Amino acid sequence: MLQCSILFLGFMALNRYALATGTRTQACILRCSQPIYTVSVLMSTTKEGSDVVGRMDVSEKVGFFTKLKYRFQGIPLKGELHAPISFMRDIGKQYIPPPLPEVPKDFKEYPERDLVNYPYPVKRMYPPKLRLMIIPDKFMNNFHKYTGTSGPYVFFAMLYAFLHTKGLFEIAHDRVKILVLLFYYYIFSRAFNYRWDKYFYESCKKAEKKYLDIIDNNFKTIRETQETSKAERSAYAAVKEYYPIIFKENLALQLESTYRKNVERLATEMKRRLDYLQETEAVKHSFARDHMLKWIINSVQSEIMANKENIKEKYMDICIEQLKGLSLK
Repeated sequence: MLQCSILFLGFMALNRYALATGTRTQACILRCSQPIYTVSVLMSTTKEGSDVVGRMDVSEKVGFFTKLKYRFQGIPLKGELHAPISFMRDIGKQYIPPPLPEVPKDFKEYPERDLVNYPYPVKRMYPPKLRLMIIPDKFMNNFHKYTGTSGPYVFFAMLYAFLHTKGLFEIAHDRVKILVLLFYYYIFSRAFNYRWDKYFYESCKKAEKKYLDIIDNNFKTIRETQETSKAERSAYAAVKEYYPIIFKENLALQLESTYRKNVERLATEMKRRLDYLQETEAVKHSFARDHMLKWIINSVQSEIMANKENIKEKYMDICIEQLKGLSLK
């Protein structure tokens, strides 16, 4: 694993050196290994014919490791038109957000709180300083007054030696992976810490702004309700003295409306009763007429059937004469 990592780093360093110096042999190596990447980088660093001599002068003055450092940091060399984009361009940067608001010195949650012995806790703006990426700096400083600045490092070295002699931490091939992982962790943490801190801070601010907007909207609704209530109270106070007159007018309107309804109902009832009487009289008259006609017809028929005073023949003679008269016409 360690050999592969060393070969990989050596190959990358050779590529960077070939791109920086532009020697013929290393350029051939680049063409065989990474043709697309070589063309893209060489196109970004292409210069006019008059500037080639200047670029060679720069390559003679700037060392290989300096150029490698510039490449990793994204710093353009002399004569390059564009700065190379490197994922390690943020190494050494530290994202500094705006400072947090401080608690007023005279603020007390309760009057009996002792701010001298029990002050309010202050949130740290940055994490505490570390040594060896995992050990707090405060722990290391405790050794300084007894052992000096090298004391804590010697302590950890002796601790490792003690564990090794007891067989608790043996040196084996797979132990090299720890060093490789620590190396990659250091590189990536240094390269992406700035972007991570910035991203998480902006995300937290967006979430905080979202909830603050909800609170502001609630307060806005409450203020609008208060203003509406205030306007209603002022309107009530303005017309309060006119309420007796308004009540009297409303009562008069209600009485008039009730009177009109009663008159309309009375007219409807009178019309219904008159219609009833008219219908009753018409039925009585119709019944009397039908009864009279029926009585007359029955009486005549009975006399004809009885043939009193020879009425049947007279009746027949009269009918024949009427028919003759009708036929002559």
